[in-house]
Amino acid sequence: YPYPTQYAPPQYAPPPPAPRYTRSPWFIAFTVGGGDGNIRVPASSGAPAGTYSLHDWFGTGPATFSFDFQVGATLTPRLLLGGELTAFGAAASRDTAFGTEKANVGISNLNAVLTFYPFQRGLFFRGGVGFSSISTSLDSPGQPKLSQTASGGDVALGVGYAWWIGQRFNVSGNLDWSRQSYSGSDFEGSSFWRISLGFGWY
Repeated sequence: YPYPTQYAPPQYAPPPPAPRYTRSPWFIAFTVGGGDGNIRVPASSGAPAGTYSLHDWFGTGPATFSFDFQVGATLTPRLLLGGELTAFGAAASRDTAFGTEKANVGISNLNAVLTFYPFQRGLFFRGGVGFSSISTSLDSPGQPKLSQTASGGDVALGVGYAWWIGQRFNVSGNLDWSRQSYSGSDFEGSSFWRISLGFGWY
């Protein structure tokens, strides 16, 4: 040994490796996708009471989209609590003798949502409750634009799978469903499901 024992250089143990998957105390995420739904109207709406699919509502198959934004806290390695703003929309147009008629439906939810990972990562389940609103419009050539709105509450459920990329970034596939109830004379309720791709930082 090149040094006397009392002058030997200190020996340092290497630091333990950082865990590959970690969650910070807070998270932020968003999803984009599309789906389908229906609208329920009472007899007081002026239309026959009942539940209408979006195809029935528009008279043709509409284009749909969904988007949500989430932010919240990590309660445990398996449980997250967040606030979520969701927007679901559908639109269709058709040609008439007087021009192109355009119709739109928009549903938005503002929910408190719990997300549970039974295995800490990968598979997850979601559930939430909160407030909801709906708006519809019909723009026909040569006629005033017709709009209707209503507000109420909703419940939401979901399931998905998250793939970790690096220590804190996720890409996920999501299947969500929600049901809304409204007050007022124009709408009784609605529901929609959506398939979306999610991106999250944890």
